[in-house]
Amino acid sequence: MPLPIALFSLIGLAISPADGRVLLVDASGRGDFVDVQSAVQVADRDDLIYVVDHPEVGGRYDGFVVSGKGVTIVGRTGGLWSIGPSSIEQLPLGESVTLIGLGLGAPAARPEAELPEV
Repeated sequence: MPLPIALFSLIGLAISPADGRVLLVDASGRGDFVDVQSAVQVADRDDLIYVVDHPEVGGRYDGFVVSGKGVTIVGRTGGLWSIGPSSIEQLPLGESVTLIGLGLGAPAARPEAELPEV
């Protein structure tokens, strides 16, 4: 269930959706979604996707694809985490994808998948 905007303002986010919902991504299962892609798929234009840097994923999430719509995705300030390779496809004219506080690029490696020193 999406967080009410009033509750969301209590956790210190300076950005709020115009008329939309706040969709919380938290790998621990305490949010609306456990991965960014699931939130992107259901997000509407005015929704805000807020990603928590939860220690259970070592500050890493898998990448995502935004296709055919604009979205806003915000990472919690102060988090040391990253999002795997991501892409934007078929963005309609006049729509935008806004990313704030995300480290994009490197695959979201799990701790058990780390390579040994050579």
